Amino acid sequence: MGIEMVEVGGLRKYTHVLLFQAFDLKMRMTAYWNIVLRRLIDIMGLRLQLSVSNLVNKGLEMEIMNELPGPNHIGGIERMLLEPPSMGSEAPEAHQEHQKAQGV
Repeated sequence: MGIEMVEVGGLRKYTHVLLFQAFDLKMRMTAYWNIVLRRLIDIMGLRLQLSVSNLVNKGLEMEIMNELPGPNHIGGIERMLLEPPSMGSEAPEAHQEHQKAQGV
């Protein structure tokens, strides 16, 4: 939808007013087209962000519900919040400080 060369021979059969209106419409559409494209891109980005957020939230909710064992629902969340063994050896000082703060 860019500005291109126009054959003027075919335009002679139209009135001056109609040609001016067509030119005015073309210029307005050209000016607003970039704004429309930017809004479409923004909307698609926001929709993608919302979809990923919903997927993560629902996936995390399902994971938590699957981790809750038995009728009492005890222990599953605590296990999920524990550090994995690979992360536990990376910061022993922080772990000791945390235990001191809790009075363990």
